[in-house]
Amino acid sequence: MPALSLALLGRGTSANDATGDTARDGALKLNRNARLLEALAKGAVISATTTAQPASPSVGDLYIIPSGKTGTDWSAMTNGSLALYAENDGANSWYEIAPQEGLLVFVRDVDTLLSYTGTAWAGAAVQGPATHGANTFPRWGAENSKTLVARSASEFRGDLGLYAAAGTWSSTQTFAAATGIIVASALPTLRLYETDAAADEKNYSFEVSGGYFILRARDDAAANPVHVIVIQRSGTSIVEIEMNAPMFDFNGALDVSGSGKFGGVLLAPNGSVSAPAYSFSGDSNTGLYNIAADNIGLSLGGTKYVDFAVAKTAFAHPIEAPTAKARIPASSETSGTLTAAASANTRVPCAGNVTLPSSGMTDGDCILIDPRGTARTITRPGGHTMYVAGTNTATATTGAHNIAVAMYHGASKWTLQGAVT
Repeated sequence: MPALSLALLGRGTSANDATGDTARDGALKLNRNARLLEALAKGAVISATTTAQPASPSVGDLYIIPSGKTGTDWSAMTNGSLALYAENDGANSWYEIAPQEGLLVFVRDVDTLLSYTGTAWAGAAVQGPATHGANTFPRWGAENSKTLVARSASEFRGDLGLYAAAGTWSSTQTFAAATGIIVASALPTLRLYETDAAADEKNYSFEVSGGYFILRARDDAAANPVHVIVIQRSGTSIVEIEMNAPMFDFNGALDVSGSGKFGGVLLAPNGSVSAPAYSFSGDSNTGLYNIAADNIGLSLGGTKYVDFAVAKTAFAHPIEAPTAKARIPASSETSGTLTAAASANTRVPCAGNVTLPSSGMTDGDCILIDPRGTARTITRPGGHTMYVAGTNTATATTGAHNIAVAMYHGASKWTLQGAVT
């Protein structure tokens, strides 16, 4: 069968002529054949979907006739045939050419390759060259299907491997125009890896497991992959992003609206007195910065106020101590036998006579006896000694307005200081 359906030249008779002039008809056929060869040499048709016969075509224009075609010449042509606009005797005409199986053309208005299967035009299956022995890239299926044709797992051991699950490839993987790559599987995985058989082959995979999206990295020598990034979601919210790397290099602004914690070392630039490295969103010239090695500065409003160094800490202004005065706490006991728990190291506002605690006191503890305007008798506990002006005595009396200090020295020994007798 003729591959291009070219018109044959007559043998000097008018049996195959259109005008009856053998020389003229031969020239017309020769010109038409030349136009067809010229068009196919370019390997391109203008369109395979244009239905209206062009009103002002140019010589050499070539179309694939679609269903629904219109026009005086096109409407009489068979769907899928080639329409060539070429010279005729004094006027140009459309000629119908039957394509043959295997004819490959480029469709200019959609930038697509089509091949004729013998019955219809279909998208040309384009397959990449072998990259590692018999390994090749996956090939595309039918025209505009955006679907990769299924092939064996070993055929995907190439520069690019797309897997629906570990080491396998499902029947089809859809590349949706609006959503990109869709990998439909119980555990969807997109895997990229080398195949040079070296021990340091790099492998990366993007996996979805439950509420987690995981980027993994490993090499052939590693027993287990490393989770580089783990994103956890709950419903439509991202609740946690985990990055497993010794260093996170972020060159732009990091805006964190929630709380954060770091399990490693947080490194910041040195900063300056006017732009400290650790500052605040509403006060960027106040904070800490690195002056030099082992030297930190505290900047307030762009001015250094504190200089922390190994040898000394220098303050730009004097340090003011608080002015509040210390007060001795008051005991809840006011008369009778005192206890260490309530009265040790306190002021006892007496409402009557008192007996010092018999136990619980520690060497150095003391009790301030405040007579509150009435002379009070102070009695030592049984088995203890109590010295007033160097003399051991069982009782002593305060003045009405004189504070007495009972100091415990351990070993059941007391001394009384103040105006007591």
